[in-house]
Amino acid sequence: MYLTIKLKRSDIYIYWAAAIFLYVHLIGFSPFPEVNYGRDVTDTGGGNRLRQIIFLGLFLYTIMMLGVSKLPKFNFLLQNKTLVLLAFWFLLSSFWSDEPGITIRRSVFFLIVCFIPIVLCSIVGFRRFIKINAYILSFFIVFSIVCSLIFSGAVHHGEVFDTALNGAWRGLFSHKNNAAIIASISGFIFLYQYFEENKKFWLLMFLLTLLFLLLTKSKTSIALFLPVVFFTWRLSKGRFIKYFCSFIFALSLVTPLLFLFSFAQLNYFLIENPEMFTGRSAIWQVLLEAISGNYILGLGYGAVWSAGEYSAITNFGLNTSSWVSSISHGHNGYLDIWLSTGIVGLLLFTFLLFKALKNIADVYGISNNEKFICLSIIFFLVLHNFLESSFTVYYSPGWYFFLLTYCLKFKKKASN
Repeated sequence: MYLTIKLKRSDIYIYWAAAIFLYVHLIGFSPFPEVNYGRDVTDTGGGNRLRQIIFLGLFLYTIMMLGVSKLPKFNFLLQNKTLVLLAFWFLLSSFWSDEPGITIRRSVFFLIVCFIPIVLCSIVGFRRFIKINAYILSFFIVFSIVCSLIFSGAVHHGEVFDTALNGAWRGLFSHKNNAAIIASISGFIFLYQYFEENKKFWLLMFLLTLLFLLLTKSKTSIALFLPVVFFTWRLSKGRFIKYFCSFIFALSLVTPLLFLFSFAQLNYFLIENPEMFTGRSAIWQVLLEAISGNYILGLGYGAVWSAGEYSAITNFGLNTSSWVSSISHGHNGYLDIWLSTGIVGLLLFTFLLFKALKNIADVYGISNNEKFICLSIIFFLVLHNFLESSFTVYYSPGWYFFLLTYCLKFKKKASN
């Protein structure tokens, strides 16, 4: 009986729109793709046409749903003005980008990927939208475990470039790190649903998700998962939540500044320790070199990594590390935002993060469970982005889950 999906009839269209969006966004059209580290940089930047068409179709569908709902349209834009301003800055960066076409396309899809879940959540309300996500993610997790037991493609194997990947489960997802992010935040959501409904099914899903997470062998996500759960669960029931939100905001703002102001010392340290943090030190050295000459405007949104022959990072990394052009991000979300969109983009993002944290502290009538789910996702992602990049990366699972916390302001369902 625990597997019965009980959704109101008015939610069915939202459910299917969310299911299609999450499948395309988190899994894509080719389950178990080969991890290709040896790809040539000229093979990147083209995008997936079918994926783009589906996103455009869902975007038009959500516009139609917004049109027939009784949500005040102008107020809806005003409520999300920080996000719109961030997308506008990304689009504006095409004027100084080496790949203006790619910057424009990726900026537009950034806005589309943000718009779809925010509209869906605004129509049904925060709690019901989280529940819809929980049902969809439970299917993904269970199916990923089954596939990992049956299909060899659902487990990393035969990796030459990174032998540490061998034996790591990824399930339906493209890489074990993506699988680990999705599993971690799915675990938070399942635990939230268990607190809300007290159904053993959600507790079972939490335990299955924890098992899948451990089998991904993703060190960062595994190390963060249980500490974040225990810490945010305790914090959500205490009185110091505003101070904690202020701390997270300050941490995300001050850390990149420390990177820049201690550039000489940090650069020397990274040169002396290139293998630290599983090779990330060498990547950060390249990022710091690039940021030092482009710290105000950046190099253009979406034009740094996987942007074809003229990917901006190749101007800095290929002389010392030929493999730099074969990776898709800088393994530090804050440095990546700074490099691609400059200090202006970084400040706009931190203000968006501040708005999400302010919602947790200030929204009237928010329950302890809602504080828990939003704090756990944000705290996990803030820490996770020191070693991975997902903030403002429109195709990243982490960015979608951050948007869920941003949707907390839609506490009440709008009348249809």
